[in-house]
Amino acid sequence: MPAVPMPSDQRRQRAAESVVALAAERAHSQLTAAAIAGHMGLSHTALFKHFASRDAMLAAAIDWIGERLLARIDLAISQHPDPADALEAVLLTHLHFVAKHPGIPKLLGGELQRGGDRPAKRLAIALQASYHARLRPLLERGKTSGRFHPELDVAAAAVTFTGVVDALALQSGLAGGSDRIRLQGPGVISILLRGLRRSP
Repeated sequence: MPAVPMPSDQRRQRAAESVVALAAERAHSQLTAAAIAGHMGLSHTALFKHFASRDAMLAAAIDWIGERLLARIDLAISQHPDPADALEAVLLTHLHFVAKHPGIPKLLGGELQRGGDRPAKRLAIALQASYHARLRPLLERGKTSGRFHPELDVAAAAVTFTGVVDALALQSGLAGGSDRIRLQGPGVISILLRGLRRSP
């Protein structure tokens, strides 16, 4: 019996997942259409039936990341009324997500460092902005409630937290696995959160 053709949306999602998986193993410049097609078990021609270009494949992958990461973050925020607890939950959620998909920081970083104006880069910038837009209200609420130091630089803190999680993920990749981020990440986040708290 001949194989049933995969629906276009499902094929695009598989391509996005393949890009994220390959990003953990390869340099950004090596995320070629041929490599993505090979990872999916498709021909180069078959893959281009669903994407206009390699950049379109990278954009689909970043869109896939953003949809899933932000949904998890929104859920974490909704479950914790206290801003300090919510912030910790957000950071641990981010930590677990990149531990599961270690190619994410490399893919986003690779796009942000590339020159020019492309859909994938715009999506990476938008994802970063959307993430920071979720952190800043938590930090502001923490200041207002007295949970965090009143002179806290909210914008700098948001950038610091995301940067630390990404750095942990990259270090785990260099070490050859996600164990490092799973073991060290919660302790690092705990140290950062202690730095926010107002002294007695």
